[in-house]
Amino acid sequence: MRKNTLMSFVFLGLLATSCDSSAPVVEDFYSIDTTLIPVECLVGQDVLLDVRFLNLGEPETPDYGVEITFGEEDITESSYNSQTRIFVAEEDGSYDIRFIVLDDEGEALVTPSGASFSKKITLQAVVQSFEAINSAGPDVSINTGVTPTTISFGDSYLGDTKVDSGQYRLTGLSFVGDYFITYRLEDVQYAPNFTDPALYFGWTRNDTNSYDDSIKLSTGAGTMAAWIWGGDGLADLSVNANHGWFYNVWYNAPSSVSDNANISGDHFITFTRYVDEMNNVAIYGISFDDVAFTYLNIDDNYTDVLKNVWVESVNTKLAISVHEFGQPEPLETPHMTLSYSEGEVGETIDLLGGATIADDNIFSSIIVPDFIVTDPDGNEVFIENNLFVPAIEGEYAIEATLTDIANNTIVVNGSINVTQPAAQDIEIDLSKTASMVRVNRAIIIYYEVTELGFPVNGATLRIKKGETLELATDVSDAVLTKHTATTAEEMEFDVFEATESANYWLEVTYEDVVEIKKIIANNTVNSVYGWTYFDTNFDGVALGDGEIIFAGISGGINTGKVGKSITRATNWEISFDVTDLSYSAQGKLGITIGTGRADGSWGGWEDLTLGGNVNNDLWGYEANVLGTGWVSYQWRSTWQAPVTTAFMPNPEDFTLGCGRQGSEYSQYGFGTHSYRITAETDNDGNVTYRYYIDEQLDVIHHTEDAHDFINSTDFFQFWAGSMNGIITNIQVQ
Repeated sequence: MRKNTLMSFVFLGLLATSCDSSAPVVEDFYSIDTTLIPVECLVGQDVLLDVRFLNLGEPETPDYGVEITFGEEDITESSYNSQTRIFVAEEDGSYDIRFIVLDDEGEALVTPSGASFSKKITLQAVVQSFEAINSAGPDVSINTGVTPTTISFGDSYLGDTKVDSGQYRLTGLSFVGDYFITYRLEDVQYAPNFTDPALYFGWTRNDTNSYDDSIKLSTGAGTMAAWIWGGDGLADLSVNANHGWFYNVWYNAPSSVSDNANISGDHFITFTRYVDEMNNVAIYGISFDDVAFTYLNIDDNYTDVLKNVWVESVNTKLAISVHEFGQPEPLETPHMTLSYSEGEVGETIDLLGGATIADDNIFSSIIVPDFIVTDPDGNEVFIENNLFVPAIEGEYAIEATLTDIANNTIVVNGSINVTQPAAQDIEIDLSKTASMVRVNRAIIIYYEVTELGFPVNGATLRIKKGETLELATDVSDAVLTKHTATTAEEMEFDVFEATESANYWLEVTYEDVVEIKKIIANNTVNSVYGWTYFDTNFDGVALGDGEIIFAGISGGINTGKVGKSITRATNWEISFDVTDLSYSAQGKLGITIGTGRADGSWGGWEDLTLGGNVNNDLWGYEANVLGTGWVSYQWRSTWQAPVTTAFMPNPEDFTLGCGRQGSEYSQYGFGTHSYRITAETDNDGNVTYRYYIDEQLDVIHHTEDAHDFINSTDFFQFWAGSMNGIITNIQVQ
């Protein structure tokens, strides 16, 4: 399961030729590959002298001898086992190891021209320790007088300003092919006032670029992220989206090892790598305190041999030692069965609920299959978070592909029979409400009650929690709230926020009819209602189907972003309504778009926002547009001198506002108002943005030349900074 990189040792002297037809024929021409032998090892550690040969370019296993010297002394007999090819260094220092190709008599093979085939390498034996890769970091101590060696980061790592240790590699350890390493983390303390205290666990590839990859553990929240080089930047790791990884600067793991609390005390963290040579894939499994956390497929972004592994601390005080390392056990192909009870049209079907997985390692509990579902008419069904909703009755075909962390794969087929639900006078429809949610992420609950086909009011709503409905207890008061618009009282929302990973049960009752829906809450769900979460701060944010509530967001706070991929739109339009628009400080409602060029290449990120200040001092649009930078289109009427109630536009500069009276903007803090942004491109590639409020043109922006032909979008995000309001009727076209 290893991918080998050959570094040949060639004797150019053998290439001497003569036009004399009687010149001897070269029958042997060996190159010797020693790249799988480490350049550094531990004293007392078994080292496999894994040497490979090519004869005239073809693999061969000739007789060969090994000579090992330490200083001036030949120690081959005492340190090397020719049967197992194991070498053991008895003390630290440099060992010279020479490999010599032998002939049938056991002597050095010599060609007719008198050349022999040998190669010498130097192996450094050391006591396992830590060593700064570049320059030594501040307040770092290494204790080699204990077993195992520990590296400690001191009190200065608890400060408010950044303290970075830099990378410290592990000396003496070799990492080839499949391997695992477990670190012991002792007395972890994080800097509570620093923005991003973290530990980094990295490795350096054995290639010409020495690509430096790492996995980050945020000690302030227990979240993880990965940076894997893909040749010209961050590798595309989106293949891991199925089990919760998402992109935001780095690729972020689906949850937290500590339920989003800070890391403290003593812990173990293990990284296990499997290499699939045949498919050129490497996968890392990550466990924390001996519990499987997640896994990461890095595809072909690896080398079989690693130059080193390393650790780094940023504003985190602790001691790190190597608890254990070695080669993991090979894994057998996993086993999976599919079995589903009968479903109903309109019911949410949990595909994971019918899949039983057995694997021979701890990661079997978190491996997620890829599902393909086909309806009775042969059409592929939309799946989100491993859930689907059948639209017609009949038998649905299910294909599940399961891949374990060693890239062993199995495909299993199953089916589920779907029937029409029994007709009733009173119907309660819960299908629009999400079936899976993320812990501590609020969502809007949807339900519709009809009697004889007509909508009725008066239903009661409760939330229960329990492994099964029979064991569930009512937790409505803890997880269920109502959000009512203060300036548009007809708008009212039921908001649910799960407080822990569990099964929740939505119960809606009207007269004597009760409808139940199971809602699964965990830390791996990364999208709901089509929105994907980015960043980590979602306090005060509730997501719905085309609706977002921002509530209770205090001054100076930015929320995380929620985004959607869309069909690529050229000359696009984004529109939405805002109710109860207000600001708790100078802030904004952010609309961030990913732009594209006319040729389909990436354009860059732009922010098109609604800016404002407290006391309904709402000044309309702000934007951070490619080629222009941040622009505020309206005069900030009460806080920026000179004081004025109007802004007169400059007709020579179309980045400036259209001259509304500043006092007009206060009206948008009451009731519901519509907003619309359009992009149009002329035949020369010039782009014009138009911004509307309540269909009144607010500003026209003819973009700078640097923005030419950047005229399409396929992704957008909403976020809030010091802003509150209800966003509804979101549309992109």
